[in-house]
Amino acid sequence: MKYVLSTLLLIIVMGITGCRVNDDNRKMTLTVGGESVDYVMYNPSESENGQDYRYKFAFQEEPLTHIKYIKMQDKITINFGNSSPDKVSVSDSLLHSNGEYIYPDDLSSVTPLPIEDGVSEYIFQKKPASSLSSQFDKSKKYFRGITIMASWGKQQKQYLFVIRTDA
Repeated sequence: MKYVLSTLLLIIVMGITGCRVNDDNRKMTLTVGGESVDYVMYNPSESENGQDYRYKFAFQEEPLTHIKYIKMQDKITINFGNSSPDKVSVSDSLLHSNGEYIYPDDLSSVTPLPIEDGVSEYIFQKKPASSLSSQFDKSKKYFRGITIMASWGKQQKQYLFVIRTDA
C-alpha cells in the first residue's frame, strides 16, 4: 500500500511540474550584423500611474553612447532557438533622450513578423512619424524604442531594446 501511494504521489508531482512552462525557454537572442543587442523583458503592469516608462532603463547611464547605432535597412535577427513562438510582432516608437515617447504610442506601428524555425527578421525603416515634427532634422540621430511581442498559446512575453538611428 505504501508503495502504491508513493508511486501515485510521484506521478502527481511529475505531472504538475512537467506541465509547467519554464520561462528560461522563452529567452531569445538579437543580432544586427553579427553583433549582439541587449534587451530586457518587460511586464506591462510595471507602468507608473498609468504612464508608460518602459524604455527608461536604457537612459539611466550617461553618456548614452552604449545605445547602439543601427543604419536604415539594417536587419535584426530575432532567434528564439528551440522555443519557437506561435506569433511574433514588433512595435517601433520614437523616443526623447530621457526614454519618453516623442509621439503618443498609438502612432507606433505594430508589424507582425513571419517566424521560421524559431527565427524572425525585422528591417529598420524610416519612421513616417518623424516628419510630423517642425524641428525634424534629417542629419540628427534619433532614439527608437523597440518592443518584440511573442506569444506561445496564451502566454505572452515582451522584450525591449533601444537603438539610435536616423529618423
